[in-house]
Amino acid sequence: MSRRSKSIFVLFAVFALVLALAVCVGAEDHGGIKDSGKCGENLTWVLYDDGLLEISGTGAMEDYTRGGAPWDQYKWRINDLRLNEGLTKIGDYSFENCYLPTDLIIPDSVVNIGEWSFNFVSSGGSLILGSGVTSVGNSAFRYAGFSGTLDIPKNLTSIGSGAFAGMAEINEIAVAEGNPAYCSADGILYSADQKKTDTVSGREIRRGYDPPDDRNHFG
Repeated sequence: MSRRSKSIFVLFAVFALVLALAVCVGAEDHGGIKDSGKCGENLTWVLYDDGLLEISGTGAMEDYTRGGAPWDQYKWRINDLRLNEGLTKIGDYSFENCYLPTDLIIPDSVVNIGEWSFNFVSSGGSLILGSGVTSVGNSAFRYAGFSGTLDIPKNLTSIGSGAFAGMAEINEIAVAEGNPAYCSADGILYSADQKKTDTVSGREIRRGYDPPDDRNHFG
């Protein structure tokens, strides 16, 4: 083996050792690892003993059917979710019915949020959508318990049917300036052609909000 090859080998060995130590330290911080695996070609998931579910790596998460996510058997143990930068798509049905008591932060690297991915999630925190999100699938956050203001990012131009429907704890809806597809007024999200959507604040839900139809309602 040449001197250059040996140097490269040593560098890779050192890198692998540092990475392994970092994982071990992280596991110790959370009481150890309960289970782990892959959830995409270049994505891994780790469930720690303290209830933190962490998704790391790059690229798109696999799509699942109801109850088919690899951590679904531990759903009762999950009490926090960390989605790291590098993730580009959140898979269908991935976190349905999970309990997430703190804020859910969707990283800026995420472009697509799959159907039913956070349906019926229980939470006492806020939903923070990253600036890179362009589409949210059907029923993605239907009846999710996130509270506070729902901020629609500038690049979010495709919201599926029922994506944010029934979120009774949301008290305000705000659309980022420059969003070409949506606007909001009085707790209701409107499409660019000034028609109601099914995304409304909790106040409107309690007032008996009428479902959207083809009429122009804005103004």
